[in-house]
Amino acid sequence: MLTPQKPQTAIPSTSGHREAFSPSSLTRHLDIPLGTEGILLIAIKNLAMITRAYGSKAAEEAMSQLETICLSQLPKGALVQRFLLDALAITLPGEDVNALARRADMMSSAVLNHLPAASGQTMHLLPHTAVLPLSADDPRDMFSCLHRAHAMLQIEGDAAQLAQESRQQMELADYLKQAIRDRKLRLAYQPVVHSFTGKICHYEALLRLVGHDGKVSSAGTLIPIAEKLGLIQAIDDLVLDMVIEELKKSGDVSLAMNVSSITTANSLWLDRLSRAVEDRPDMASRLIVEITETAALRDLRDTAYFVAAVQGLGCRVALDDFGAGYTSFRQLRTLSVDMVKIDGAFIRDIRDNPENLLFVKTLLDFIKGFGLEAVAEFVETGDVAKQLMEM
Repeated sequence: MLTPQKPQTAIPSTSGHREAFSPSSLTRHLDIPLGTEGILLIAIKNLAMITRAYGSKAAEEAMSQLETICLSQLPKGALVQRFLLDALAITLPGEDVNALARRADMMSSAVLNHLPAASGQTMHLLPHTAVLPLSADDPRDMFSCLHRAHAMLQIEGDAAQLAQESRQQMELADYLKQAIRDRKLRLAYQPVVHSFTGKICHYEALLRLVGHDGKVSSAGTLIPIAEKLGLIQAIDDLVLDMVIEELKKSGDVSLAMNVSSITTANSLWLDRLSRAVEDRPDMASRLIVEITETAALRDLRDTAYFVAAVQGLGCRVALDDFGAGYTSFRQLRTLSVDMVKIDGAFIRDIRDNPENLLFVKTLLDFIKGFGLEAVAEFVETGDVAKQLMEM
């Protein structure tokens, strides 16, 4: 248990001013010497990465070296104790939280500039610190505060700002869940026009949100939050249902829809698509599934499987935002998509930006070399459209 502040002496250490620790005794108790005004937590933020790369023994050696580095920066009287698997709790009687914060900066710098070796491997330790004032009378409250302080070590940034951003994200997530439940999500249809004939080839289905006031707005800003909080699968399922319904109603229309990187790794979505287009090859041929280039490159093998599975159902696949990543000829061949959409960042000012013009020409040669269709995003003026038609 966490011992409350009271007259006591520090437990004799095994090496001057440090206390020996072992994983089996983690969080069982922390001793707080008389006159302690705060606890400094220092953690190895990338300890999980070290464990995955070199094993648990190396991770424990890294923690031992973290302790050694910290001790070299501390005066006599400091008490260093293990807290959880990745953090040390440091108490220094007589120093307030401001002094501890300055020490935290010094120790972080020392850790970053040190090149420890563990299990024969040179490792980079990424430190993260938090200072906790000791103001609670109830030891359980202090223990709770200590755990919250440790939780803050896992994320970057100012605590107050992070708290505000977290509240905003939770509110947006709640708003999004209600929108999904109440069917407040709609689709807007943007035409994709053939550069030779001027006729509409297909429409891209874009997600829109209907507010409480009836106004319709883009839902694009909510997608990253939906991915972060586990709501994107429900959204992608809903969009698929709406797109399939529209394809059923309009027998001569082709539609494109975006899916998240999370969905490309979800077999349940593929099953949903398979059931929707089963025995409807005419409808499958009018559906284009778009995946982003950056998402595709995260796991090329899984994405290639997803592309093949969608094409196996009779649908086409487009690689979205092409040019934003670093797709090579070999990777594009591995993905075997049907269509490539050039990122709008290179299209919008193509008339006035020679570098973008050259880049788009190079991409077009690249795409045509594979016999694929090319689509330019963000064609917003007649001049840009004319330039692209000439190309």
